This record gives sequence, structure tokens and C-alpha cells, in this order.
Amino acid sequence: VTIILMKLVTYESGGVRGIGCLESSDVVQFSADDSIPLDMRSFLEAGESALQKAQTLVASGNGRVKADSVKILCPIFNPEKVICVGLNYVDHCLEAGMPIPTEPVIFSKFADALASPGDAIVIDETQEMDWEVEMVVVIGKEGKRIPKADAMNYVAGFSVAHDVSARDWQMKKNGGQ
Repeated sequence: VTIILMKLVTYESGGVRGIGCLESSDVVQFSADDSIPLDMRSFLEAGESALQKAQTLVASGNGRVKADSVKILCPIFNPEKVICVGLNYVDHCLEAGMPIPTEPVIFSKFADALASPGDAIVIDETQEMDWEVEMVVVIGKEGKRIPKADAMNYVAGFSVAHDVSARDWQMKKNGGQ
């Protein structure tokens, strides 16, 4: 099996949202093949079949537009879950004055908190806004109790996120978390 790495994107062009692949200075619009799902979650859920169709489309040279003619959006607008891992590196634990966890500190975010690159982040009702750049791991297929050796077979891709928290609400109000 040949694996072709693609930089998958969700974009908007002319008020219409679509998905595609960033190729150099172009976006290959997957809508050029009407058998490919039109949103990222459906594309990932369609699995190997959709991926092969997308790879064929990219190789064909069809469906290309200049990347600067579209607005790149949040990769997935409708994720089933947004699961986060807190205190996930030693320097952050030390900076926060927290003990280094012996197991992952898991929390969630709501899907409607996702924003696209360049979107405004509304900050209100907090005096202690904090932010961190985070690595995002997009899980592309269902799994449970996956052996460590097989874990990467479930990863669809990676992205970057800007995590924003109201630390006063998180740590002080109502007794903290």
C-alpha cells in the first residue's frame, strides 16, 4: 500500500464551504469529484475509499484553484468530540505550580468553541485570560483499547490549535476544577 501524505483543508470560496488538499500554492477542491463527501468529518468517516478518490483527483490536476483565492477554515466544524489533555509537558506543570501528573489529565471543549484561522476570539467575563498553542491529533476512525503499536493507524492527521482559557473561572470560582 502506498501512502500519500496530503494536507487536508476545509475552505470557503464564494460563501460555500468545501474540503480539499493544499498542494503547493493551490487547493485541490474535492468537490470536483461528486463521489467525495463535501465535509471533513464525512470524508474521514468514508475511510480508504474516499482517500483513494481524493488521491486520484490530486494526481489528475483537476479541481485546482489558487490557495490565496479561498479562506482556509477550521479543519472540522462538526467533530463528535474534542478531548484535551492538560498539564501535558513538564515546563507547563512547573509554570502552573502543579505536580507532574502520573496519568493524563483529560478535559473536553465544546465543538462550537472552534474557530478558523484569523477569526476573532471573544474575551469577556474574565480577568485572567490565558492561551497556549496546542498540537491537535485528529482521530480518523473509531477504536477502543487500541494497542500502542497500532495507534497511528487511527490518526487521520495533525493540526495546530490556539487554546484559550479563563483561568479565574477555571481555578478560582466555585472552588476551582
